Amino acid sequence: MPSKSEHLLEQAYEKYVESLKQEEKRERDKLAERGEVLLELIHQDDETNSREDFDKTYKSINETLNSHGVLFKQKFLALDSIDAIGGALPEYVIALKTVSIPASAAFAHILATWIKAKYARKVRLKIGELELEAEKVEDIEKMIELAKDYKSKKK
Repeated sequence: MPSKSEHLLEQAYEKYVESLKQEEKRERDKLAERGEVLLELIHQDDETNSREDFDKTYKSINETLNSHGVLFKQKFLALDSIDAIGGALPEYVIALKTVSIPASAAFAHILATWIKAKYARKVRLKIGELELEAEKVEDIEKMIELAKDYKSKKK
């Protein structure tokens, strides 16, 4: 049986996790109101790719989005330590109204190439209460269209 301090620690952790979930929901709702989605690149925890491999992927995605006029922001992690390594995160906030059909197809192709490079990779898209995952190019294109439909139905 856990001690009283262990029980209190467990309760505090549960409250912390719940507050993180609430904060994520608020962020997703704000994105949806602005017509934006959060796109995450998901990889295996044990993936051993170098930072350079990930940077190449991000560069390719960024160039594709820029060349098609898509407005986006890539999330970054900055650490306040001499030994720490920060950098680009596999998360993008994308303005849906700027995603044309050619941009959607090109972006889906880049993401599908990234997925195919390693087992168990996928793309997750979040907008409001909607959370979608895809592992194939066709599914990525459908996912982007569903996100656009979600925004238009929320008006």
